[in-house]
Amino acid sequence: FDKAINHQRKLISTFGKGYPGLYLKIANYYKMQKSYNDALDAAEEAKRHPDLFLPASAAIAGIYEAKDDLIRAQNEYQSILKKGGEDANIYFELALVSIGLKNIAQANNYLAKAASAGRELDRTDYY
Repeated sequence: FDKAINHQRKLISTFGKGYPGLYLKIANYYKMQKSYNDALDAAEEAKRHPDLFLPASAAIAGIYEAKDDLIRAQNEYQSILKKGGEDANIYFELALVSIGLKNIAQANNYLAKAASAGRELDRTDYY
């Protein structure tokens, strides 16, 4: 991931804040590298751009989930829902976080909401 991160850094330094989506890409690379604080910094930078607020918030929630900070991940996902980001995938992610928190009843509720919103489960969806 180092090569990809260095490439993204060069793009960011070249284009500056004119392409805020670059911050989401580098946040994902940092997350895969388990450099969670760097990933959070990059996602927060992307979140400052109004068009990227919801996707960046979802990225932040995913980073917290990867860090095993499930309470913060849950709070971030719930915040997305409150801000109008109601989405089948967000409900599904909340179900996974709820399973991680051992709240099976809540997980079932979120899975039902995900299904109602059009999320179909397949073999790739096992936790």
